[in-house]
Amino acid sequence: MILLLTTEAGDYSHIELVNWLEYYKADYCVLTGESFLVGRSSLSISDNVIKINGKTITDDINVVYYRRWAYPSNIQLVSDKVLNKGLISNLFSESYQILHYLEKKLKNAVWIPNSSSISVNKINVLEEAKNIGLVTPRFIVSTKKNDLVDFCESCGGTVITKAIGNYEVLQTSDSYYSSPIYTKRVSTEQLLSLNDTVVPTLLQEEIEKSFELRIFFFDGVFFTTAIMSQSDVTTELDSRISSNGSFAKLVPYIIDDTLKSKLVALCENLSLNIGSIDMIVKPDGSFVFLEINPVGQITGYSTMTGRRVEKIIAEKLMEIDKEKNERRNDRRTSDGW
Repeated sequence: MILLLTTEAGDYSHIELVNWLEYYKADYCVLTGESFLVGRSSLSISDNVIKINGKTITDDINVVYYRRWAYPSNIQLVSDKVLNKGLISNLFSESYQILHYLEKKLKNAVWIPNSSSISVNKINVLEEAKNIGLVTPRFIVSTKKNDLVDFCESCGGTVITKAIGNYEVLQTSDSYYSSPIYTKRVSTEQLLSLNDTVVPTLLQEEIEKSFELRIFFFDGVFFTTAIMSQSDVTTELDSRISSNGSFAKLVPYIIDDTLKSKLVALCENLSLNIGSIDMIVKPDGSFVFLEINPVGQITGYSTMTGRRVEKIIAEKLMEIDKEKNERRNDRRTSDGW
């Protein structure tokens, strides 16, 4: 059986994947971080047995495809907003313990991505990428204003800043949503207005670019999309930001074997069997590596470029499931079962 771990809100990739699994009549089940918190699905763990929606899956899971285990911020348990936020936070921490249990209990299954690599550290990745020969932007992480100012000055007075990790979307008391994950441009003047000591802050040199690349890596194959982000002032700094509901144009792209070999080496060093890689193509045609996300969005790029990546993922999941079933049956036959 295939187990899909995902979230109900904001992840369209798993919906398309489920559509393909249904089309192929695959043996699969879905567990989301929200569903058993609000009663849309049932989970039972007792006497070393795991049941999802009443079905025992303890020894049946051959492959686990992990998408997300998101914070269920939209669940309303009590009218007191502060108390509700605290309750949701505690329940989410509890549900994460379930996820960690599944990682250990289902360790013999094939995890995509590998359970040890579900979360990667952006700073470690940049250093690892540089070590294998990829060009990376200069960066600094510091809690001192003077360090940040000096770095910004060394980059010409303007840099960019982004989250070190993955921020959750924030919500104010009047239901206004804000996403601090987008890339922002910062000047020396802005940095000078800070206190002498700040929270750990990542600054990175801004690279001049012709366009961006989103490179989806899976099972040794690369699906590369060129993002024409520079054609609109809204998207030139961060292609994820829409302009009047319209996103940057996406075009299929082919990367050369030299770059592929370096990216394969990076994924191997990070123990990643899947991931979305972000790169920049400079005006001179050279490549700059930015980051890799083991569970990045897929559907938008897949649909707009006609790649049908979810179909390929679904087929691979079923292939792994079939192979492990055959090996299990062979062992039972050889043992005289």
